[in-house]
Amino acid sequence: MGEMPGFQLGVIGALALSVASSVAIVICNKALISTLEFPFATTLTSWHLMVTFCTLHVAQRMNLFEPKFIDLRTVMLFGMLNGISIGFLNLSLGFNSIGFYQMTKLAIIPFTVLLETIFLKKQFSQKIKLSLLLLLIGVAFASITDLQLNLLGSILSVLAIATTCVGQIMTNTIQKKLNISSTQLLYQSAPFQAAILFASGPLVDQCLTKKNVFAYKYSPLVLSFIVLSCLIAVSVNFSTFLVIGKTSPVTYQVLGHLKTCLILTFGYTLLHDPFTTRNIIGISIAILGMGLYSYFCAYENKKKQTNELSLASEQIKVTTPLLDAKSTVHHDKEGREVKKIDGVKDSLVQDSKSTELRLCSREREREKTAMLKSAMEGRLLLRPLLLLLLISSLFFLKISSSSPPPQQIQILTAERRIDLTSHIVRVFLTLKAENTGASQASEVLVALPPTQAEHLAVIKAAAIEGKRKKKTVHPLDVNPIELADTPNGAFLYSISLLKPLKTGDTTTLEVLLVLTHSLEPFPKEIGQSESQLVYYRDSALILSPYHIREQTTYLKTPNTKVESYTVVNPTNRAGTELKYGRYDSHSPYSYSPILVHFENNHPFAVVEELVREVEVSHWGSLQITEHYKLVHAGAKHNGIFSRVEYQSRPSVSGASSFKRLLLTLPPRVHSVYYRDEIGNISSSHLRGDSYKSELEIEPRYPLFGGWKATFVIGYGLPLQDFLFESSDGRRYLNFTFGCPLLETAVNKLTIKVVLPEGSTEPSAVVPFPVEQYLETSYSYLDIVGRHTVVLKKENVVQELNAPFQVYYRFNPIFLLAEPLMLASAFFLFFAGCIAYLHVDLSIRKS
Repeated sequence: MGEMPGFQLGVIGALALSVASSVAIVICNKALISTLEFPFATTLTSWHLMVTFCTLHVAQRMNLFEPKFIDLRTVMLFGMLNGISIGFLNLSLGFNSIGFYQMTKLAIIPFTVLLETIFLKKQFSQKIKLSLLLLLIGVAFASITDLQLNLLGSILSVLAIATTCVGQIMTNTIQKKLNISSTQLLYQSAPFQAAILFASGPLVDQCLTKKNVFAYKYSPLVLSFIVLSCLIAVSVNFSTFLVIGKTSPVTYQVLGHLKTCLILTFGYTLLHDPFTTRNIIGISIAILGMGLYSYFCAYENKKKQTNELSLASEQIKVTTPLLDAKSTVHHDKEGREVKKIDGVKDSLVQDSKSTELRLCSREREREKTAMLKSAMEGRLLLRPLLLLLLISSLFFLKISSSSPPPQQIQILTAERRIDLTSHIVRVFLTLKAENTGASQASEVLVALPPTQAEHLAVIKAAAIEGKRKKKTVHPLDVNPIELADTPNGAFLYSISLLKPLKTGDTTTLEVLLVLTHSLEPFPKEIGQSESQLVYYRDSALILSPYHIREQTTYLKTPNTKVESYTVVNPTNRAGTELKYGRYDSHSPYSYSPILVHFENNHPFAVVEELVREVEVSHWGSLQITEHYKLVHAGAKHNGIFSRVEYQSRPSVSGASSFKRLLLTLPPRVHSVYYRDEIGNISSSHLRGDSYKSELEIEPRYPLFGGWKATFVIGYGLPLQDFLFESSDGRRYLNFTFGCPLLETAVNKLTIKVVLPEGSTEPSAVVPFPVEQYLETSYSYLDIVGRHTVVLKKENVVQELNAPFQVYYRFNPIFLLAEPLMLASAFFLFFAGCIAYLHVDLSIRKS
């Protein structure tokens, strides 16, 4: 029994090595693939196996282990099978959603149990099956967020499950039956695994990423991370074979899901990853399943040892009476023979005793082996499980209480001003945040209710330093955070600070939110002489993931006509301003819904679709053509329209309608036209100066709620004001994104920049995310067509009217293409005319 603690220590070391190396390679590969943008995972795995083989070969040369011969056919089949399983797993991840891929990994355990039961005749009790079911349910509940099925992805997942299960079963079976170590098996099979992945890896990665691994530009930093990843992979591969060989494929999968729980838990602890109640419940169920699996494994192994010991004792008892019976038969014969028989009896008794000792020794060896396996498959997992259970319990108490979030940011004062004077709602939020935690904070989170996040057009943030004349504004990056099951269904946005906020320090942030389609007309239909009333829904309390000490909300309405509003004391109304608060000391994600019903006759001008075509001509002009589909998105007009009433009572009749629109155009605009499907519309006025030009247009008829208008506006601009040359020799067009119409929301905006024929390498730089792609356009005298950069974005407002650039290369020789074509055409035409006049085509005698 003296060997037991040493073996336990070795198994604990193997488990710890597997967990530590797996977490380390996840962190390294995440930095390599996500941060450094090296997406070739399958090829990287082949490099891992090549480095592993080279490392083991050096170790073998140094006599650190002795190689053992394995049948070449067996090791080739085993190595190729493992390599193929890795490729199928990567393909499954590429063609399926994350949730379905996680389901694929979870399915490995029941398939492994099924295969071992059918082909290896291994028995699994109902208790172990129940514990494995609890484990799978827990991990699925904690880690699976979406399930999207497709035929190809499902086929790849089935192949990945089959090859992975068979490969892991063969890993265990080969080591047990051939009596070889994990190092010897890995040394023999690694070359074949590396070969199959090295041959198929670039193709698989090309299929998944649409990129070529051989065309990638390897920087010194990328190479450093690749080398580090390969070195860690040696430990990962070694520990994988070691754990499977000494335990079983099922236990290795259980250990793998323990790693998943640890990664989720420590990701929340160290990296402040989002951690929800769903994660805690799922991890707790998984811990319960792993604990039951460990206990039942230990219990059944101990029971099996007891049964084997009792069986061996019965065999010994059966052997001894047979010896006594033989001696009795010869007892009545002559004395000499009796003595001889007695001697034989003594020798047989001694042989029986020695046999019994040998059997006992074998049973002790079996007992040792069974106890080792029991400890390894059961009790040795209890330490990390208890540690994980303790951490999860602390997290549950932490999240269920009203304590601050992971970085422990606290909002000292919050002021929110909501502008409801037009149909586009603007929210100005001022926050004074303090870091009350023990570590530095690099971000501050802002929460929005689902109704506002759905209609959010713009979110901007800035850090404020100083006051009044010495006030300095520093723009900050704002990015959405994907997080499910937040309280009140909140959507979170991360504001990245310029510098980390130290413990006890404060910072002042200003946040701008622009919301479209947030005002709901009520009643939905009105007559020509009725005013337009709308609903606005929000919360009297500022939705925030942090504790707020003091907060106040102000709502500004277009006029004093407010039908009703929700009262959440203290609530005050003065003129056009409605004040909620001051409210003191509210916990995170507090929410108190309010409804304000007020009059808003501002024109609800919404452009359903706007297509702007910008045609670049190197002959000195920039031609803009804009196609509008305009609609009045307010309360729909009910009844008959009376032109007489509308013109005689303009202040009362059609108060919410609009008949004029104002566009802001660049300076030095020329050749302006305004027309619709019928023809030119003369009711437009253009005025401008050296800074801007304003175009006022009138539709053919006033627009009431639900009415639409379609028209086209075109104008020209001097090219030298917008086309420049960069330092690398490329040309770039600097133009304004967005819609020229003031106080208008655009549901769908498309900008097409048509470059000159012969331009190459077109690309666009836009200061915010947009959909962009290339297409080919044709115009007069074009031969191969013109590159056209297409930019698309939905839910566009005036705040997005920012400059963007389109870069391209152009050879001036192409300027001569069209003049040469025209000159050649005229030359050929006149040459044909001259030839026709000088050639006699009549038929006569010579």
